[in-house]
Amino acid sequence: MGVGAKRLALRTTMLMGITVLNPPHPGVVGVPYTHTFLAFGGNPPYIWELINTLPPGWHFDASTATLYNTMPAMAMTFPITLFIRDVSWDHDLTVTFLVTIANYDTDLSGIFLATESGIIFACEDGSLQVPE
Repeated sequence: MGVGAKRLALRTTMLMGITVLNPPHPGVVGVPYTHTFLAFGGNPPYIWELINTLPPGWHFDASTATLYNTMPAMAMTFPITLFIRDVSWDHDLTVTFLVTIANYDTDLSGIFLATESGIIFACEDGSLQVPE
């Protein structure tokens, strides 16, 4: 560096927008359903807000970003629209997902289902099994 020159250091921080990492998994009628959404980007922690009305029996806990139903009574597909913003109010996201709850006899073969009691696997013969 020459005489009178000063070294200038720049430090930059790249702030990313918010992304929801895990769309809701399918569920089965008569099997308790729980899904906790996970987000990435922005400045956590996140503030979650349910935008639409859920079908009867369905609940969204904004403090934990968890969608749940203690015992889904009927097969259905419904939307869930969430608004997520970061703690600094710099980033936000509105996202809609479809949640599908199928009858036990519906072909869900090859699908892993997450339940309160763990992961189960829907087999081609219609049975549900716990992977070892």
